[in-house]
Amino acid sequence: MPRTVPVPATETPGLYQTSALWNAQVRDLNNFILAPPLLRAYQGVAQSCPNATWFSVVLDSETIDSEGGHSTVTNPSRYTPNVPGTYLAVGVVAFNGSATTQRSARLALNGSPTAGGAASGACGSSWWVGTCVDLIVCNGTTDYIEIQGRQDSGGSLSTYVGTDFASALKVLWLSR
Repeated sequence: MPRTVPVPATETPGLYQTSALWNAQVRDLNNFILAPPLLRAYQGVAQSCPNATWFSVVLDSETIDSEGGHSTVTNPSRYTPNVPGTYLAVGVVAFNGSATTQRSARLALNGSPTAGGAASGACGSSWWVGTCVDLIVCNGTTDYIEIQGRQDSGGSLSTYVGTDFASALKVLWLSR
């Protein structure tokens, strides 16, 4: 069952602070803030990327998924937060080397790009990594966040998977 963000207590004259009220207001709010919704998913197996087309990065591995919003089997490119609020999203796309044109990375909400959540650059014969950062508001039920990539090498190119560099998505709940 998805968690809800506790509502802070408001004190009024004649309202006595019972242990039940304290637990429901102060304790639960502190517990939520100390362990907010968090995701760290990454790509462990290279993915073939089409030319001149945005594609969603498959995240087949995860180290943290505190709320169960990501699946490595069903829609593995998506993180669907089940607690509504504003999230800090950091996405990384890593490509194998190809000395032609450019590579791009962007964050997407429900499959559409977020304004200002993209990075692009020229590439050399070595691998290329692009990082995107954005604040994204999610409804807690159907909205999903993805990291997407694009390459313009003239043919198919694979993502790069290594120890230090790999495509990844990290998401942290910030506020309601």
